[in-house]
Amino acid sequence: LYLNQGSSGVALVAQAYTAHHEDPALSALIPGVRKGCAMEFVREPGLFTGRAGLAATAGQLSPEGRTGPEVLASVRNLTWHLIADGDRLLVPGATLRRCSADLATGAAGLLLALHFLSAGKGDEAEGPREGGGLLELL
Repeated sequence: LYLNQGSSGVALVAQAYTAHHEDPALSALIPGVRKGCAMEFVREPGLFTGRAGLAATAGQLSPEGRTGPEVLASVRNLTWHLIADGDRLLVPGATLRRCSADLATGAAGLLLALHFLSAGKGDEAEGPREGGGLLELL
């Protein structure tokens, strides 16, 4: 399901494509991917291969927008991955062996996903289903 090597990335492109061209097969892919993106157990927190990317993708694909219940549950579950170190929070990177601040696997990606999910809150004109959103941000 992950963004960089799975169906999340494909679904984002399919959503952008079907916003301009009718394609029933691609349109049928999107709800299943959205449902998969909201799974409870995800091993890593990262943007490209973890919960942050899945939550952002679910927010982009959700008919309820970025604040749908499954999206909010995924965001709340991001706390499972964080490590408290004094007055800061660290994000485990790929394979969970060390902490990371990079875009793909670490804190930068997690913050980018949270920024995307919080942007335009309550403003459906900027809504996540207009063919842009997360795909353009990435």
